[in-house]
Amino acid sequence: MHATRTEHLARLTSLRQVQDEQVHKARLLEMNLEMVEEVLQSVNALLARGMDWRDLERLIEVEGGRGNRVAEMVRECRFREGKVVLGIREEEEEEEEEGSGDETDDDDEEDGKEEDGKEKAKERGKVIMIEVDLGLSAYANAREYFDRKKVAAEKVSHPHPDSPTPRPYPLSQI
Repeated sequence: MHATRTEHLARLTSLRQVQDEQVHKARLLEMNLEMVEEVLQSVNALLARGMDWRDLERLIEVEGGRGNRVAEMVRECRFREGKVVLGIREEEEEEEEEGSGDETDDDDEEDGKEEDGKEKAKERGKVIMIEVDLGLSAYANAREYFDRKKVAAEKVSHPHPDSPTPRPYPLSQI
């Protein structure tokens, strides 16, 4: 009985963590709505023109290396599934940091930007990988993550009837 209860609590904890992760991803998408929408529109436009998947992946890699912020967000392409994985930083103040980077390294364009870029990446916080659907808008993708949170919340509040939930002892056994 104790093992079953422990297993059940572990499942509930796991479901609560899933809820937190889904909400966090949804909020990051909302905070970066314009950039996410730009990624979706750019990738969809190139696909609509008939660009080969491998060529598009190479283009994203090259543009990311050149400092294109839209391309830098794309971490993985899953075109067969109609999705891309974006790397979004947890920090909210990206615009402020952008402005300070433009002011400092006008003389040493190549070396200075590379070093500052690495330092900024460390300063801005952890990158969260978020899978987005190319067929949806940025806002609709965020809603999908909020919906996933709701599904996990329902599992916590209404466990499946077949799940091993601790049952109270009948009064006759106490």
